[in-house]
Amino acid sequence: MDRADQLGLPLVALDGCAMTCCKNYIKQRGREPDLSIRFDKLGLMGQGERAFLPEDGRKALHITKDLIAKLKRFG
Repeated sequence: MDRADQLGLPLVALDGCAMTCCKNYIKQRGREPDLSIRFDKLGLMGQGERAFLPEDGRKALHITKDLIAKLKRFG
């Protein structure tokens, strides 16, 4: 997080479920993420017997890049 601050980069929390471990980790260190993404809400995490597929990874990367670009543009 210190490096992101030094470089002026947005702090992004990427979580896979409602437990939001990444977001909570950032908050425990006295920060708020600039962007918080929950992949389960986007239907990208394995559900029950459904495994996380390579297509899910590609979609997650695309969504994350798009949201970060918007954050930089409007933030």
